[in-house]
Amino acid sequence: MFTFIKRHWVAYLVGALIALALGFGVAYAVGVIGSTPEATRIEQAEAEQEDAEASEDASAETDASSAS
Repeated sequence: MFTFIKRHWVAYLVGALIALALGFGVAYAVGVIGSTPEATRIEQAEAEQEDAEASEDASAETDASSAS
C-alpha cells in the first residue's frame, strides 16, 4: 500500500489541493450568500440602540418614582 502511495503521491497532492480549494470556495460562497446585508445590519444596530435607550429611560423613571 505504501509503495502505491509513493508512486502516486502527486495525484494525492493534487487531489488534496483541489479538495482544499473547493472547501474554501464553498465556505466563501455560503458566507457571501448567507450574510446579512450591510443596510439591514445598520438598521438592526440602530433599533437595538433605541431599545437600550428606552429601557434605560424606563428604569430611570422607575427608580425616580420609587425614590419619591
